[in-house]
Amino acid sequence: YPNGDIYIGKFSNDKRNGKGIFLWVNGEKYEGNWVNSKQEGYGTHYYENGTTKYCKWKAGEIESVISTNSETPSSTPGCLFGDCDEAFGVWLWESGDKYMGDWISKKRDGTGLYFYKEGSFYVGEYQNDARTGLGIYTWANNERYEGNWLQGKQHGMGTHYYTDGTYKTGYWEDGEYMGTSEK
Repeated sequence: YPNGDIYIGKFSNDKRNGKGIFLWVNGEKYEGNWVNSKQEGYGTHYYENGTTKYCKWKAGEIESVISTNSETPSSTPGCLFGDCDEAFGVWLWESGDKYMGDWISKKRDGTGLYFYKEGSFYVGEYQNDARTGLGIYTWANNERYEGNWLQGKQHGMGTHYYTDGTYKTGYWEDGEYMGTSEK
């Protein structure tokens, strides 16, 4: 979205419909069902202040709160929904990390969104279970790297944005900044 919000999930008729994750630029996120671009059915909202609510939603409004500040009752490690073998699915690890995106041969492959339990997240391309291609990694402190990745490390052209407003753009190799000229 032009303001920096991110949605990964199902669309139909140019609207969010089906399972999806929405990330607001203020750090809030919603994971769950959508109908006509509004929360519908069951889903979890993670608020900026740290509050988490698993709720039943109707037309974008909370109909009833099922639990607060805990994982959803059905969130046991493994494939939460979709097809985590050969299509689009959501996987939860025992660590609390969660991936939502494309799978090929039971590996992350294609486009996806990975949430780390400590608050960092990555949105972008995967190949053979590793960040490879274009992507954005945002640390829990809101620093972020936007650019190319290879086998899980920054590699190629990219920009690292720091929380103090400064940034460095240039060439990265095997996760290390090499300078402003491409090698």
